[in-house]
Amino acid sequence: MKVMVTGANGFIGQQVVAFLAAQGDEVLAVTREPQSGWPAGVRNLRLADVQCQPEQHFAGVNAVVHLAGRAHQTRVRDQAAEWCRMRAVNVELTRHLAQLTFEHSEARFVLVSSIGVHGVTTAPGKLLSERSALRPSSAYAQSKRAAEAVVEDLALAYGGTFVVVRPPLVFGTGAPANFGLLEKAARLPLPLPFGRATAPGPASEYVIWPRFSGLWPFTRRPATAPTSSRKTRRSPHGPSLNCCARGAAHQRAC
Repeated sequence: MKVMVTGANGFIGQQVVAFLAAQGDEVLAVTREPQSGWPAGVRNLRLADVQCQPEQHFAGVNAVVHLAGRAHQTRVRDQAAEWCRMRAVNVELTRHLAQLTFEHSEARFVLVSSIGVHGVTTAPGKLLSERSALRPSSAYAQSKRAAEAVVEDLALAYGGTFVVVRPPLVFGTGAPANFGLLEKAARLPLPLPFGRATAPGPASEYVIWPRFSGLWPFTRRPATAPTSSRKTRRSPHGPSLNCCARGAAHQRAC
Protein backbone atom coordinates (compact mmCIF):
# COMPACT_ATOMS: atom_id res chain seq x y z
CA MET A 1 0.00 0.00 0.00
CA LYS A 2 1.19 3.52 -0.79
CA VAL A 3 0.48 5.98 2.03
CA MET A 4 1.13 9.70 2.22
CA VAL A 5 1.60 11.04 5.77
CA THR A 6 1.55 14.79 6.40
CA GLY A 7 3.15 16.21 9.52
CA ALA A 8 5.48 13.23 9.29
CA ASN A 9 8.19 14.76 11.50
CA GLY A 10 5.83 15.50 14.40
CA PHE A 11 5.49 13.57 17.65
CA ILE A 12 2.75 11.34 16.28
CA GLY A 13 3.83 11.52 12.65
CA GLN A 14 7.26 9.98 13.23
CA GLN A 15 5.70 6.96 14.92
CA VAL A 16 3.05 6.53 12.22
CA VAL A 17 5.70 6.64 9.48
CA ALA A 18 7.87 4.09 11.30
CA PHE A 19 4.89 1.78 11.88
CA LEU A 20 3.72 1.92 8.26
CA ALA A 21 7.24 1.33 6.96
CA ALA A 22 7.58 -1.68 9.26
CA GLN A 23 4.39 -3.09 7.75
CA GLY A 24 6.01 -2.96 4.31
CA ASP A 25 3.99 0.01 3.07
CA GLU A 26 5.45 2.54 0.65
CA VAL A 27 5.45 5.74 2.69
CA LEU A 28 5.59 9.33 1.45
CA ALA A 29 6.60 11.45 4.46
CA VAL A 30 5.47 15.04 3.91
CA THR A 31 7.20 17.82 5.87
CA ARG A 32 7.51 21.58 5.44
CA GLU A 33 11.28 21.32 4.97
CA PRO A 34 13.42 18.33 3.94
CA GLN A 35 14.33 15.99 6.78
CA SER A 36 16.83 13.14 7.09
CA GLY A 37 17.00 9.92 9.11
CA TRP A 38 13.84 8.25 7.79
CA PRO A 39 13.35 4.48 7.98
CA ALA A 40 14.28 2.43 4.93
CA GLY A 41 11.74 2.72 2.13
CA VAL A 42 10.39 6.11 3.22
CA ARG A 43 10.52 8.98 0.73
CA ASN A 44 10.50 12.52 2.08
CA LEU A 45 8.49 15.18 0.22
CA ARG A 46 8.24 18.92 0.80
CA LEU A 47 4.71 20.11 1.52
CA ALA A 48 5.04 22.91 -1.04
CA ASP A 49 6.04 20.43 -3.76
CA VAL A 50 3.06 18.22 -2.97
CA GLN A 51 0.74 21.23 -3.21
CA CYS A 52 2.27 22.54 -6.43
CA GLN A 53 2.75 19.21 -8.24
CA PRO A 54 -0.21 17.08 -7.14
CA GLU A 55 -0.39 15.05 -10.37
CA GLN A 56 3.10 13.72 -9.69
CA HIS A 57 2.93 13.14 -5.96
CA PHE A 58 -0.60 11.75 -5.56
CA ALA A 59 -0.20 9.20 -8.35
CA GLY A 60 -0.88 5.71 -7.04
CA VAL A 61 -1.48 6.84 -3.45
CA ASN A 62 -3.98 4.62 -1.61
CA ALA A 63 -4.40 6.66 1.56
CA VAL A 64 -3.48 10.07 2.94
CA VAL A 65 -3.04 10.29 6.71
CA HIS A 66 -3.30 13.98 7.54
CA LEU A 67 -1.49 14.83 10.78
CA ALA A 68 -0.04 18.25 9.93
CA GLY A 69 -1.54 21.02 12.00
CA ARG A 70 -1.11 23.67 14.63
CA ALA A 71 -1.30 22.26 18.15
CA HIS A 72 -3.35 23.82 20.93
CA GLN A 73 -1.64 26.72 22.67
CA THR A 74 -1.68 27.77 26.31
CA ARG A 75 -1.63 31.28 27.75
CA VAL A 76 -3.25 32.81 24.69
CA ARG A 77 -4.30 36.42 25.22
CA ASP A 78 -5.86 37.21 21.86
CA GLN A 79 -8.33 34.40 21.20
CA ALA A 80 -9.54 35.92 17.91
CA ALA A 81 -6.01 36.07 16.51
CA GLU A 82 -5.30 32.54 17.71
CA TRP A 83 -8.44 31.28 15.98
CA CYS A 84 -7.26 32.82 12.71
CA ARG A 85 -3.87 31.14 13.04
CA MET A 86 -5.53 27.84 13.86
CA ARG A 87 -7.92 28.16 10.94
CA ALA A 88 -5.15 28.93 8.44
CA VAL A 89 -3.34 25.68 9.26
CA ASN A 90 -5.90 23.27 10.67
CA VAL A 91 -8.77 24.17 8.35
CA GLU A 92 -7.47 25.75 5.15
CA LEU A 93 -4.43 23.49 4.76
CA THR A 94 -6.70 20.50 5.40
CA ARG A 95 -9.13 21.83 2.79
CA HIS A 96 -6.41 22.14 0.18
CA LEU A 97 -4.86 18.72 0.82
CA ALA A 98 -8.23 16.96 0.91
CA GLN A 99 -9.25 18.63 -2.35
CA LEU A 100 -5.97 17.60 -4.01
CA THR A 101 -6.44 14.06 -2.71
CA PHE A 102 -9.92 13.72 -4.19
CA GLU A 103 -9.02 15.48 -7.45
CA HIS A 104 -5.82 13.60 -8.24
CA SER A 105 -6.28 10.15 -6.71
CA GLU A 106 -8.75 7.63 -5.38
CA ALA A 107 -7.03 7.65 -2.00
CA ARG A 108 -8.93 7.61 1.26
CA PHE A 109 -8.35 10.74 3.33
CA VAL A 110 -7.74 9.97 7.00
CA LEU A 111 -8.04 13.11 9.13
CA VAL A 112 -6.59 12.81 12.63
CA SER A 113 -8.73 15.23 14.60
CA SER A 114 -9.13 15.50 18.39
CA ILE A 115 -11.44 14.29 21.11
CA GLY A 116 -11.60 17.98 22.07
CA VAL A 117 -14.42 18.50 19.56
CA HIS A 118 -16.68 16.93 22.21
CA GLY A 119 -15.65 19.47 24.84
CA VAL A 120 -13.51 19.12 27.93
CA THR A 121 -15.92 17.40 30.33
CA THR A 122 -18.61 14.72 30.32
CA ALA A 123 -21.65 14.17 32.48
CA PRO A 124 -21.10 11.87 35.50
CA GLY A 125 -21.15 8.25 34.43
CA LYS A 126 -21.17 9.08 30.72
CA LEU A 127 -18.56 7.97 28.18
CA LEU A 128 -17.88 9.69 24.88
CA SER A 129 -18.98 8.01 21.67
CA GLU A 130 -19.62 9.01 18.06
CA ARG A 131 -23.11 10.09 19.17
CA SER A 132 -21.84 12.49 21.84
CA ALA A 133 -22.63 16.16 21.41
CA LEU A 134 -20.10 18.34 19.60
CA ARG A 135 -19.01 21.12 21.96
CA PRO A 136 -15.59 22.44 20.87
CA SER A 137 -14.60 25.30 23.15
CA SER A 138 -10.96 26.14 22.45
CA ALA A 139 -9.69 27.60 19.20
CA TYR A 140 -7.85 24.33 18.61
CA ALA A 141 -10.95 22.17 19.04
CA GLN A 142 -13.05 24.55 16.94
CA SER A 143 -10.53 24.41 14.12
CA LYS A 144 -10.45 20.61 14.25
CA ARG A 145 -14.23 20.39 14.08
CA ALA A 146 -14.31 22.86 11.18
CA ALA A 147 -11.71 20.72 9.38
CA GLU A 148 -13.89 17.63 9.82
CA ALA A 149 -16.84 19.40 8.20
CA VAL A 150 -14.66 20.63 5.33
CA VAL A 151 -13.39 17.12 4.58
CA GLU A 152 -16.89 15.67 4.68
CA ASP A 153 -18.21 18.33 2.29
CA LEU A 154 -15.35 17.74 -0.15
CA ALA A 155 -15.77 13.97 0.00
CA LEU A 156 -19.46 14.33 -0.83
CA ALA A 157 -18.71 16.76 -3.66
CA TYR A 158 -16.00 14.57 -5.25
CA GLY A 159 -17.40 11.17 -4.36
CA GLY A 160 -14.32 10.45 -2.26
CA THR A 161 -13.92 8.45 0.93
CA PHE A 162 -12.69 9.73 4.26
CA VAL A 163 -12.24 8.77 7.89
CA VAL A 164 -12.02 11.02 10.94
CA VAL A 165 -10.07 9.74 13.96
CA ARG A 166 -10.53 11.57 17.27
CA PRO A 167 -7.79 10.52 19.69
CA PRO A 168 -7.44 11.90 23.20
CA LEU A 169 -4.01 12.81 24.56
CA VAL A 170 -1.43 10.37 23.16
CA PHE A 171 1.56 9.52 25.32
CA GLY A 172 4.91 7.90 24.79
CA THR A 173 8.62 8.57 24.90
CA GLY A 174 9.34 12.16 23.97
CA ALA A 175 5.78 13.37 24.45
CA PRO A 176 5.47 17.16 24.24
CA ALA A 177 3.34 19.64 26.18
CA ASN A 178 1.75 18.77 29.52
CA PHE A 179 2.51 15.06 29.47
CA GLY A 180 6.13 15.82 28.67
CA LEU A 181 6.31 18.13 31.68
CA LEU A 182 4.77 15.44 33.88
CA GLU A 183 7.29 12.90 32.61
CA LYS A 184 10.18 15.25 33.40
CA ALA A 185 8.78 15.94 36.88
CA ALA A 186 8.51 12.21 37.57
CA ARG A 187 12.24 11.82 36.84
CA LEU A 188 13.27 14.41 39.40
CA PRO A 189 14.69 13.09 42.69
CA LEU A 190 11.93 14.86 44.57
CA PRO A 191 8.72 13.59 46.20
CA LEU A 192 5.60 14.48 44.25
CA PRO A 193 2.39 15.47 46.11
CA PHE A 194 0.19 12.83 44.46
CA GLY A 195 -0.72 11.31 47.82
CA ARG A 196 -2.94 14.32 48.52
CA ALA A 197 -4.73 14.05 45.19
CA THR A 198 -8.32 12.81 45.13
CA ALA A 199 -10.09 11.18 42.21
CA PRO A 200 -12.79 13.39 40.59
CA GLY A 201 -15.10 10.45 39.97
CA PRO A 202 -15.33 6.71 39.38
CA ALA A 203 -12.76 5.07 37.13
CA SER A 204 -15.39 4.57 34.42
CA GLU A 205 -15.33 8.34 33.81
CA TYR A 206 -11.64 8.55 33.00
CA VAL A 207 -10.35 9.01 29.47
CA ILE A 208 -8.11 6.14 28.47
CA TRP A 209 -5.00 7.52 26.79
CA PRO A 210 -3.75 5.34 23.93
CA ARG A 211 -0.13 4.23 23.85
CA PHE A 212 1.87 4.40 20.65
CA SER A 213 1.36 0.68 20.11
CA GLY A 214 -2.43 1.06 20.25
CA LEU A 215 -2.88 4.14 18.09
CA TRP A 216 -0.73 3.27 15.08
CA PRO A 217 -2.54 0.07 14.05
CA PHE A 218 -5.79 1.94 14.59
CA THR A 219 -4.57 4.73 12.29
CA ARG A 220 -3.66 2.25 9.54
CA ARG A 221 -6.86 0.21 9.81
CA PRO A 222 -9.30 2.85 8.48
CA ALA A 223 -6.83 3.67 5.70
CA THR A 224 -6.80 0.07 4.45
CA ALA A 225 -10.30 -1.23 5.19
CA PRO A 226 -12.60 -1.82 2.17
CA THR A 227 -14.95 1.03 1.36
CA SER A 228 -18.23 0.60 3.22
CA SER A 229 -20.92 2.58 4.96
CA ARG A 230 -19.71 4.88 7.69
CA LYS A 231 -19.01 3.13 10.94
CA THR A 232 -17.53 3.99 14.29
CA ARG A 233 -14.13 2.48 14.92
CA ARG A 234 -12.93 2.14 18.48
CA SER A 235 -9.43 1.72 19.78
CA PRO A 236 -8.68 -1.49 21.70
CA HIS A 237 -7.58 0.81 24.53
CA GLY A 238 -10.95 2.48 25.04
CA PRO A 239 -13.97 4.18 23.51
CA SER A 240 -12.27 7.48 22.79
CA LEU A 241 -11.30 7.18 19.10
CA ASN A 242 -14.19 7.86 16.75
CA CYS A 243 -14.45 8.00 12.96
CA CYS A 244 -16.69 9.68 10.40
CA ALA A 245 -18.52 11.91 12.84
CA ARG A 246 -21.20 14.28 11.59
CA GLY A 247 -22.39 17.65 12.83
CA ALA A 248 -22.33 21.34 12.08
CA ALA A 249 -18.95 23.06 12.17
CA HIS A 250 -18.40 25.74 14.74
CA GLN A 251 -17.60 28.80 12.64
CA ARG A 252 -16.09 32.11 13.61
CA ALA A 253 -15.13 34.95 11.26
CA CYS A 254 -11.54 36.15 11.19
